[in-house]
Amino acid sequence: YQQPHPPIWITGTNPASVPWVADHHYTLATVLSSYEQTDAIFGAYRQRCEEMNYPEPGTDRFAYCALTFTGETDKKAEEGGRKLLWYLNKRRPVGFFAPPGFMPPQGLTRFFDPKGSARYSRGYEDLIEQGVIIAGTPKKVLEKVKYLHDRCGVGHLLMMNQAGFLTHEETRRSMELFATEVYPELRTMQ
Repeated sequence: YQQPHPPIWITGTNPASVPWVADHHYTLATVLSSYEQTDAIFGAYRQRCEEMNYPEPGTDRFAYCALTFTGETDKKAEEGGRKLLWYLNKRRPVGFFAPPGFMPPQGLTRFFDPKGSARYSRGYEDLIEQGVIIAGTPKKVLEKVKYLHDRCGVGHLLMMNQAGFLTHEETRRSMELFATEVYPELRTMQ
C-alpha cells in the first residue's frame, strides 16, 4: 500500500523458484551458496528476463550472503573464518534450514544427514574455495568479493560477520578492517 513501495528482496536456493521473482523485478538473494549454485540461480533470473523481454537486470538485482571474516594476517583470518563454521555445523532440525516448500526434496541431501539434522559436509578449505565463507586479509577478501561480482554479477554483499565462538573484539576488528581497507575499493566498482 505504501507508495513508493519499499524494495522487496527474496531469497532463492533453486533456479526453479526464480521466474516469479524475475517477473516482479525483485532483488534476488542467495544465502551461503557456492559460486556455481549462485551462477545457476542468477542465470535463471537473467534467462527469464530475456525470455519475457524484460530489461536486462543490473547488479542491483542480485545479492549474496556469505559468512565473512577479515583479519590482519592470514593466520588470524583463518582462525576467525574457522570459528564461523559453527554456524554451518551446529545441529538444527530440518525445518530450521528448509521449512516445507522451501526447496525441492533432492536439494535437501546437500545439507542434511540421514537423521535429519542440518550439517555441512564440506570442509573449511572447500567452503572458502566455493565462496560460502569469505575470509582472509583485507587484500584477499577484496579479491574474493571482486571475483564474486565479476563471476556472478553480485551487486549487494550481505555479510554474516559473527557466529559461534567469535568474540566481540574479533567481530569488531574484522568489521573495522573490512570498512577501512576493503569497502573503499568496492565503492568504485560498477
